[in-house]
Amino acid sequence: MRKTIKRLASGLLSLAVVAQLFSTVPFHALAVEGSSQISSSTVWSYLDDGTDPASGLSDRTDWADPQFIDSAWKTATGSFGAKDGQIADLGGGYTPHTLLDQYKEGQEEQEIDKEAFFFRTTVNVADASQVKQITGSVIYDDSATVYLNGTKIAGFDDKEITANLQYGGSNAGTPKTGEILVTDPQLLAHLVDGENTIAVEIHNG
Repeated sequence: MRKTIKRLASGLLSLAVVAQLFSTVPFHALAVEGSSQISSSTVWSYLDDGTDPASGLSDRTDWADPQFIDSAWKTATGSFGAKDGQIADLGGGYTPHTLLDQYKEGQEEQEIDKEAFFFRTTVNVADASQVKQITGSVIYDDSATVYLNGTKIAGFDDKEITANLQYGGSNAGTPKTGEILVTDPQLLAHLVDGENTIAVEIHNG
């Protein structure tokens, strides 16, 4: 399957957790008093070697849990992507900052794309009980799923994704933007005081 990996994200994910006492902030806001923010300077651990991060684990999303050890993963700041194996404009003026290893090992000449890529980072929250919504956005191609402490909080063109190493998604010609708005108390309950894990998986169409 030959295609171009598009821009995967703007800093991968721009996310702010907003406390009840503060007004809602726009996507990509640089700072919110009493909240944590993911931006272009955020360091992510990421897996782009074509392996399943949940291999040997009981559930395919266990790699998104806070207890998962990602010390063997690469680290870098976003955004992430590749076009024909290089850093280049991916369409719409999107040029990634960090190059992903796009092609399957031993099949670079055939330009066989890897099925998926996986990302993890952390944010710190002083008082999780005061957070009434999580907002953010992710620019992706071809599907994206966002997790908070191992629980899915947003998905974009990912309804048919049932495995980590699976092609799927919109197969759109240009990157798409998914806007995140979490207000469900049951989802917000997964936010904890202190360190929280944000994980994202991106699949190729």
